[in-house]
Order: sequence, then structure tokens, then C-alpha cells
Amino acid sequence: DKLVNIVFTLLQAALILNILWVYRKGIESNIQRKIKNQPYLIGLAGDSGSGKTTFAGLLKAVFGEKNTAILEGDDMHKWERGHQEWGRITHLNPKANKLHSELKNAFSLKKGETIERCHYDHSSGKFALPKKLESKRVVIFEGLHSLFLNKMRLILDLKIFLNPEEQLRLHWKILRDTNKRGHSKENVLEQIKKRQEDSQKYIQSQEQYADISISLKNKQAIEDIGEEKEPLDICLALECTNDINLEFLLSDLSITENLTVNHLFYDNYQLIEISGRISEESISKIAGNFISELEEVLVEPPRWQADHNGLIQLFVCYYIFEKMKLENHYE
Repeated sequence: DKLVNIVFTLLQAALILNILWVYRKGIESNIQRKIKNQPYLIGLAGDSGSGKTTFAGLLKAVFGEKNTAILEGDDMHKWERGHQEWGRITHLNPKANKLHSELKNAFSLKKGETIERCHYDHSSGKFALPKKLESKRVVIFEGLHSLFLNKMRLILDLKIFLNPEEQLRLHWKILRDTNKRGHSKENVLEQIKKRQEDSQKYIQSQEQYADISISLKNKQAIEDIGEEKEPLDICLALECTNDINLEFLLSDLSITENLTVNHLFYDNYQLIEISGRISEESISKIAGNFISELEEVLVEPPRWQADHNGLIQLFVCYYIFEKMKLENHYE
């Protein structure tokens, strides 16, 4: 009788483990199907100089060139540089951009269709001739108004808002506009002042719709804003919905040498603050432990970065798959 009971108990345990294994494989299969068979649309919004282009590049480095399409919001400006309309309206005003055309592009790309799109060349202020843009597994809309339209927010699978501290944003914007766009520092500061009202009205208001809000802060005041050699010591703050389980990931990060992690819960969101240094090797190892599904959708090895950029890559990728798992439970 004892032997029969032991065998029966073992069979029950084996059955339960088998059910759990099948259930997990079913979830993984469903996640792979979602991101393989239908493009995953990411909306990335933030003020000018907030790091949108850099951030989109970080995601592209993980998902790969063949998997990722990036649509720059500046391509949707209505007018070229020097047009008289820019004298009365700023780039931050939605009226100055073809937002509904971008929404149409989003619907087409979501269906896997190829679109035609002009590119705005910041060096010349002109639009290049339209080129074909194929839909890919991950499609990133990065721009000033990526989360502005109601319907756009509905079609996006993930909504991200970049909100670095103002001093850091000014520093980055001056560096970019003077080095890459031919503007003077005085011109950039004058432009920022002119756009301040529109920034609050049309750009900052989009943060309330984001699934993830990302803020970068420099630990000390920047003495010479816009100076290339100014040393930066950046720490990261992330806000996201509080129904995503981050405990295991943050626990692993907490024991990483040279990192300090603070995790706080609030009524509708959770806040993660991280400061310190971490290597790309450590980021890659942690990603392998906690985002095993990622490897199933890649066609080339991910390129992780170190420090806050790598942490952003890790967190967003982890969030994507955890969000899909959560959604799968309720389907």
C-alpha cells in the first residue's frame, strides 16, 4: 500500500509539472506568435532633445536591424525650413505636423503593409523624395506627438514617454543642434524659450498616457551646459503601471556590484530608481536569465549597452514580455 501511495503521489506530481510545462509553453508560444506574426508597435514621445532618437537606437540594437523599423516624427512636418508658417507656429504645435497621415501609416504597418514615406533632412531643412518602408516585427514611432492622438494610443502596443531633467535636456539639445544641425547656442536657447508654452500644452501632457515614463538625472549640477567635455554622472528613474511584477528582476539588479536600486509602490504606478555602474556583460547575463523569450524572436544577437542605457534596454524588453504574459492570462 505504501508503495502504491508513493507511486500515485509521484504520478500526481508528474502530471502537475507536465500541466505547468504545457501552460508555460503555451504562453511562450502565444507571445512568440504575437511578436512574430503581427508587428509590435511602440510609441516614443518626449520634448525636443529628450533623447528619443538615442532611445529608439537602443531598442534597435536589441531587436536588430532586420527586425526593427523606426519612423521619425520630424518626417511629418508640414513645411520645410524657412517656410513663412514657421514664423507663427512652432514645431511642437500638432497643427504643424501631419499626425493623421502618421496614424494611417500606423494602421498600414500594423497590417504588415509597406508604406511610402518622405524623410526630413535636418542638415538641409528639406524633404527627401519618398521611399518605401517595410513593416517589421518591431515598429517604433519616435517623435514629439507619438502619443497625442487618441486612436494612435489605442493601436500602439507600448507607449513610452521620455522626461529627463530640464538641465540635462538643455545640455543634450544644445550639443545636438550645434554639432549636427548648424545652430548657435544662443539660437537654441531662444528657440527653447519660444516653444516653452507649446511644450507644456502639447508635449508634456502626453506623459499621462504612457505605460512607461523614463527620466534621467545628473547627480550634480551641469556647470557648462552645452559643453562637449562636461562630465556627466547619470542616474535613472522609471515609472510604470504597478501590475507588472518587477520583484525578481530588481532583486537580481540589487545584488549587482556598484548599483543602488530603490523600488517604491504607489496607488497606480511603481517607481524604480537606479544609480551606479553596470557592464554590458552583466546586462546580457541578466537578460538571458529573465527574458528568455527574447531569443526566440531575434535573428541576430542583441547588442546590449552598459550603465543607464543598458538598464533602459533591459527594463523595456523585460516589460514588453511581462506585459504580453499578463495580457495572455486574460485572453
